[in-house]
Amino acid sequence: MKKLLVLLLALTLCLPAFAEGGAGITLVPAGKFSPYADFEDDCARVIDTGDTGLEGVFDIQGNAVIPCEYGSISDYGVCSYYTVQNENGTNMLGALNAAGELVVPMEYGDIEFLSEKWAMAVKLEVTDTEPYDYQALFGDENYIVTACDFYDLESAAMIGTLTREDVNSAEAYGDYLFIEDRDGVVTIYDAALAAVGNAESLYEAYGSSDEGVVSLTTGDVVVPGYGFSSDLGAGRLAVYDENYDDGIADLEGNMLVPCGEYDYIYEYDLNGYARVEKDGKYGLIDLNGQLVVPCEYDSFESLNYGGDYVYGLNGYACVEQDGKYGYVSLATGEVTCPVTYASPTIIGLSMIVPDITGELYIIAADGTATPTAYAEFYEYPSGDGTLLKAMTAEEMWGIVDWHGNVVLDFTFDYASAVLIAPDATALLVDTDEGMAGYTIEGGLAAAPVSAAEAADAEPVAETAAEEAPAAEEAADAADAEPSEAGEQLLTGLQELLGM
Repeated sequence: MKKLLVLLLALTLCLPAFAEGGAGITLVPAGKFSPYADFEDDCARVIDTGDTGLEGVFDIQGNAVIPCEYGSISDYGVCSYYTVQNENGTNMLGALNAAGELVVPMEYGDIEFLSEKWAMAVKLEVTDTEPYDYQALFGDENYIVTACDFYDLESAAMIGTLTREDVNSAEAYGDYLFIEDRDGVVTIYDAALAAVGNAESLYEAYGSSDEGVVSLTTGDVVVPGYGFSSDLGAGRLAVYDENYDDGIADLEGNMLVPCGEYDYIYEYDLNGYARVEKDGKYGLIDLNGQLVVPCEYDSFESLNYGGDYVYGLNGYACVEQDGKYGYVSLATGEVTCPVTYASPTIIGLSMIVPDITGELYIIAADGTATPTAYAEFYEYPSGDGTLLKAMTAEEMWGIVDWHGNVVLDFTFDYASAVLIAPDATALLVDTDEGMAGYTIEGGLAAAPVSAAEAADAEPVAETAAEEAPAAEEAADAADAEPSEAGEQLLTGLQELLGM
């Protein structure tokens, strides 16, 4: 029964019964790892355990980046730093840089990476009284902060210490630190941890002066003749003119978007795209202020990618209009997948949509609609959504790409048997010998499509997208006759089983 059903699934989708790499996406064997291996939060580097039980960091080929010399290693995303610990105890935590060099000694209870340059390392002691600052994850011990040491990570040097009362929270802006004390006062500190001024907010490093937008850290005018509205991130500021209309400037004072061109301007995402609003409709701009998606949509979907949420992902954005979803190209601004799907399950650059029989379709951002016979898709597979974790009716998991091609056959009992790197460039696959690494070739993240290439690409046939159902049709036609595809699936299953 099991083998017949798996064969039927392959036949229904016109797929090979087994494949390591579907059309356009290929898996290339890489390194071998222990059963405890896992990807870092933001890339294809692997944290793994060696023969001695100590942890280290490896590239996907299995080469040691940081030797297995630590009792535990935890990564911290885009900052490329790690906390490490060898012994149990209250103040045993330290920090490494990406090269494995110790930049914070192993004598702290907590370490917060404020930026690529700054870390705040906290010393703790057990307390039996309130208020306390930390609570043990297991057990009933509570801890209070005794000191906050600030480290320049680039030079691996402690530059100063502040007391518990001096520090409630902190933010880094270049060479400067904004530190809020427990009374709510925000003090600006320079690279030597000397107080150089105050700020009204922990989160605004710029303000307005008679001359224009001024840096609160240095007092320099960065955008003459305008007022400061907000920090958009990525070195971009929202500034206003004499009519209080907002525009965008960079930190060199160049105006990238004229004031008044948009009604509202929002922060940039990790990939360098920001939403803008005009007459109640939203579009996307890039770092140069160029409108890459016109202001024609009710909203943009936030797409989970590498632990962050972004609006622009590997050449596409997911848009919503009148409660229905589709995708647009960031290269051309044009629709690549019709905005006709109501209440889909959005997994990065793929949507999962049922027809009236419950049969699941994969709707890819490029407009390809693929019927499947899978029972379920895992909603948080990591990566960009061009690789998906799918489950058969017999509850066996495998990997398919966004066009339905089988990448790893359905031989896994649980979804986490295959791990997709957050940057969508590699896999870790559970085997009898441990985790096997694979690099992904042909995926969007592995080989991004340039704007020129996207503009020259052949358009996707609209008929493929039109054949896929909208989710609202399923709700409106629950009692309708089964679809032709559903009838063919049932007939094929009956023939194979001799029914």
